[in-house]
Amino acid sequence: MTSVRSDSHPTCSSRSFALGITLAMITLLGGAGDVLAAPKPKITSATTASGTIGVAFTYQITADQ
Repeated sequence: MTSVRSDSHPTCSSRSFALGITLAMITLLGGAGDVLAAPKPKITSATTASGTIGVAFTYQITADQ
């Protein structure tokens, strides 16, 4: 039979506590970056282009921001 001390209780080491706090902060701050980010620009240039064989081809991509 094993005896259990009446004053015993689980403890958390300071290292594991610090790790838990660090992971929580990374999770919260990482999610906040998406909320605070500027909206993504919309591409406004034409969706098609044509060219001629043997002639240099250029295409300009434009956006609204």
